[in-house]
Amino acid sequence: MGVQNPVIVIPGITATNLVDDYPLKADEIWTMVFNKEYERVALHPDDLRYEAIEPAHVVSGRVFPIYNDLIRALRHELSPRADQPTPVFAFPYDWRMDVRATAKKLGAFVDEVLARTRLLKHYARADDLKVDLVGHSMGGSACVMYAVARPENLRSLTLIEGLGPPEMEPRDPATRLRAWLDGVAKVRSKTRKPMDGERTVLRRMRVQNPELTDELGLLLASKSTKAVDGGLQWTFDPLHKTWSPHPFQADSFGKLLEAISTPTLIVAGERGLRLKDEEERMAKIKQHRFVEIPGVGHMIHWFEPATLASELAGFFGDHRP
Repeated sequence: MGVQNPVIVIPGITATNLVDDYPLKADEIWTMVFNKEYERVALHPDDLRYEAIEPAHVVSGRVFPIYNDLIRALRHELSPRADQPTPVFAFPYDWRMDVRATAKKLGAFVDEVLARTRLLKHYARADDLKVDLVGHSMGGSACVMYAVARPENLRSLTLIEGLGPPEMEPRDPATRLRAWLDGVAKVRSKTRKPMDGERTVLRRMRVQNPELTDELGLLLASKSTKAVDGGLQWTFDPLHKTWSPHPFQADSFGKLLEAISTPTLIVAGERGLRLKDEEERMAKIKQHRFVEIPGVGHMIHWFEPATLASELAGFFGDHRP
């Protein structure tokens, strides 16, 4: 059996730090807990490549540390010896941009990872070096696009709750446009009701992540809210909860899934963000294996990193040259 291929892990939406390096001392304006400066990460309506507040130069920083345990576990599982490490890279990206732009930048990163890996002595005789690509959530969508465009560079593809977002109603473009405008107007006219304390915030967060401990949950609650008259309020901009005028096209995404020729592992959490048409989407991928991790939700890498790494390592091993 040949050497283990290098691995690239692509995180989900919002899970990469954003840094504004225009100030002489660069500012972290988006981090996992402590900094979320919504006004400074907003894009300019006249040119979505740049920020609404200029001058600025916002770039991607490091992937959120909630992926560290998975990456650490993969490095341990996949490396035959301490002096023969298997490269496992995280791919940070600017999640504000179109996922197609992310897929394009991923291509350049794959080329870099392959070139760096060939510099390692224990990979010197690896004639057919490729990458095992792992995408979580929206990172999975970028992986799908890359896998369709450049299958020759991949040994395997893993989608962790990454089969794309659900089909969104309404689908009709005119109805969708009206719903978007109405939704924006409703949010701007509505006064948000404050929550009465951090325990209430924690209960709200546990709807999606019931595994949150008191210690971590209360820390997140303290950093994700601000004090207002009558209690606490989320720091996020409620406009982020409105519909986009351009709905996700499940049919078009399905065509991409059908075009995947790389062996694919699909991983879902028992309590994850499961799609109504999950089985239909999986069936479009010609060579796929499905694994469900029991007792966890969407953030499998956070709550069961060792179990997830073991599943991935077994799948990678099955597809070594």
